[in-house]
Amino acid sequence: MLSDTSNPLPSDMKFQAAVPVSNGKLAMWLFLSTEMMFFAALIASYVVIRMAAGVWPSHENVHIVPAIGIANTIVLLLSGVFVSLATKAAHKDNASAAKRWLLIALLLGTAFLCIKGYEYYTKYQHGLYPRGKRSLVYDQADINYVAGVSAEITDQIAEFEGRADNENHQELLLQIQSGMVRWTKQKVGASDDPLMQQMALESLAHQILPIESDPKFAKYITDEKNELTEIQSGLVDQLQSAEASLKESQETLRQLTEAEPKDNDAINAASKKAAEFTTLISANKKKSKPIEDRLSAIEEFGELQTGINEHHDLQLPVVIPSGNAWLNTYYLLTGFHALHLVAGLVLLMIALTMRLDKSRIPYLENVGLYWHFVDFVWLLLLPILYFV
Repeated sequence: MLSDTSNPLPSDMKFQAAVPVSNGKLAMWLFLSTEMMFFAALIASYVVIRMAAGVWPSHENVHIVPAIGIANTIVLLLSGVFVSLATKAAHKDNASAAKRWLLIALLLGTAFLCIKGYEYYTKYQHGLYPRGKRSLVYDQADINYVAGVSAEITDQIAEFEGRADNENHQELLLQIQSGMVRWTKQKVGASDDPLMQQMALESLAHQILPIESDPKFAKYITDEKNELTEIQSGLVDQLQSAEASLKESQETLRQLTEAEPKDNDAINAASKKAAEFTTLISANKKKSKPIEDRLSAIEEFGELQTGINEHHDLQLPVVIPSGNAWLNTYYLLTGFHALHLVAGLVLLMIALTMRLDKSRIPYLENVGLYWHFVDFVWLLLLPILYFV
């Protein structure tokens, strides 16, 4: 019988763990790996949407300021530096220094959110935000856009109904409604030329928000003004002539009515003639009114380089090619990043309630990993949102 020749293991031999990190840190790495895949999918979707769009909004059109993005990046990276300093202080068992560095990191993270909130607010002021039925951004100038502008003006007028402090605001909206929106509808409906229809639609969108400096719009407005001025001059001459003829007919009718004996046939003829001139004058005024409104709107808004929205601080629907694609992806990417940053701030606030000595090193290291992950994601978002 053979004896067992294997040597027993020494009782003092130590086994190395399969993964040389603590369970808490391993869990954090696994969590961050899933989060990285989540953001990678979002960023990849953004890239695909942008490449497929062809035309993408310029920074000026959507009020993206690269300088603000750079400033926010510096703030966030500095906060990460102070989280690292807090961890080093804890390694030295310097709890007061660790808490001080962590408090600075918390303040810087809050500053980042405040700056981002300011960016959101500036976009809200210009109507660049998602909302219930649809946003105020349209991808192209068409009849649906004109209907959207008309509906928005109607809603805003009703919203400020009866408020004396917004009387000028209402008058401005009524002028835009009559001299621009209704005129565009009439012009599109009266024309059979698709190019003229499209030009009228694009001119309205350009006057509300100029996307590009194109001299064709200024020429279009100038030519239209000259044409309408000539038409209006002819209508004024016709109106004056009709009013003079009406007065003459009324005087003749008065004389025939007062004469004895009365000539009923002559009276009826004069009465009929006066009615014809009255109808002609009414039709002339009805035809002249939209032209007057249009000329008034051209005089008021035709030379605005920044557009009606910017000049008069209005929120009317605008045309920005691929604007809704930008709107959704921008708020989705920055919104999810902001939510992750808020979670990081909560972790920092929890840490500030503790005594940050050596016993809290594992917690601080995990918070540091999470915070640097938030920094890293922002460094990926910065170039594609603010510079490319």
